[in-house]
Amino acid sequence: MIHLLKKIKNKVANFSSKGEDDKIILRDDQNRVLTARKLEKKTASVLFYTTHKCASTFMSKLLIKLSSKIEYDFNDYANAIWDLGDNIAIGQGNKGYLLRFLEKNYDRLFYQKGEIYGPLRFPVNFPNRQAFKHIFFLRDPRDVIVSSYYSFGFSHPLPTNNMRKKNFLSLREEIQKKGIDQHALDFADELITRYNGFRHLRETCDGYIYLRYDEFANDTRNFILNLAKYLNVELQKQELDMLCKEAAPIQENIKDDKHKRSGKSRQFISELKPETQAILNDKFRDTLKYWEFED
Repeated sequence: MIHLLKKIKNKVANFSSKGEDDKIILRDDQNRVLTARKLEKKTASVLFYTTHKCASTFMSKLLIKLSSKIEYDFNDYANAIWDLGDNIAIGQGNKGYLLRFLEKNYDRLFYQKGEIYGPLRFPVNFPNRQAFKHIFFLRDPRDVIVSSYYSFGFSHPLPTNNMRKKNFLSLREEIQKKGIDQHALDFADELITRYNGFRHLRETCDGYIYLRYDEFANDTRNFILNLAKYLNVELQKQELDMLCKEAAPIQENIKDDKHKRSGKSRQFISELKPETQAILNDKFRDTLKYWEFED
């Protein structure tokens, strides 16, 4: 390694009389060599798959904390695109744009070592994905449907991209007009497709951990410890206590206009009509069994 750096240093010196552009290229050369050497010692990168309304905001904070302890870089591409707003044009007015963009540009966005990627709220798939570590964090799809109704219909912040904002407001108006039961029936098939996509990813990867939302809500401490263990991270008691406090998965005072509502499981029983529940139970039968959710 020392010998290699000396060679690079000599290379820079030999080109010192050249223009500024040449120096920039050589400095980039150095960075790539050093980065490659550093990554040699790291284990596989991590893909974090989940859905909307599954405590993904807290999970991002948690993964940022855990990634810093193992000197991994955390990357949230969905949030990055959201913040870029009108500064980036990737078809944000079209359904499924994010999935298509990530899969098309996988070779520039997903590196095999030293990174954590997520939340990936769609079954993003790409060549050599199998070698990554996988985290699947899922909630009962019937509860996802209920929470998505209140989120996309009332409380979710508006996008900063004008085209996406226009579509979002149109969707919000449509959801409010339909009501929760019709929204549930209309959204069910799309959610089934997504969960089936996660199933395919799970069955075709080399390593994964599957964590259910109920485990997070009912035993947050053990949930965090299991995730940390999978990532080979050791947490001090004080750190663990603080993370558990920040998680606060259950909200006692429910407000429909808050982006974070109650967090409780099996809300669909009180929110949806019995006939709607019966249709969803039939539609999601295989999904519920495979992902170990209660009937």
